[in-house]
Amino acid sequence: MKISKLLPILQYIGSLELNELNALYSDLYTTITIFRTLSSLAQQYILRILWFNHSVKKELFTRWSNDINNPSEHKDIMELLYYLKILLANPKDDSTLLLNSAFATSLKQASCNEANENKIKASTKVDVKLPALNHLKEYADLEWQKMLHFMVASGETDDNTELKNQIHPNVISIITRMKLMQLV
Repeated sequence: MKISKLLPILQYIGSLELNELNALYSDLYTTITIFRTLSSLAQQYILRILWFNHSVKKELFTRWSNDINNPSEHKDIMELLYYLKILLANPKDDSTLLLNSAFATSLKQASCNEANENKIKASTKVDVKLPALNHLKEYADLEWQKMLHFMVASGETDDNTELKNQIHPNVISIITRMKLMQLV
């Protein structure tokens, strides 16, 4: 993995100290955003160990890499996850890795919708003033009269462009397709 090939935001995040990153990863939306920028395979690695409450043996990741057609992709992903300090070396056991606890907590909250106070809620209240029923009926009657007038007048006069402009082109298309009239 070449750091210069990473998105600038990931380069910046990887350059931060662990305590700064933990503060950043404590924010639910930052964690989700970073998670979404990762490749699908990196996301899969994280999700596979997300609910482990203990360290994970490195050999487990190596076994997962056997299922991948491109072994260098596994190496790049592991380097990226180390660089972003999403995966951390276990200080008590060199053969195991830990998922960054702040990152894991935020991702768990996101996956379970536990972040009620931070949740972005779409507005369910829509203030649309619907027209009155009698107004709709009057409008429909007027449009119907225009269409009938256009259909009747089209055979009588050569120049009915003014009438034609009053009718929506889709309506004219439907009328001609249904063979209710033919345009000359």
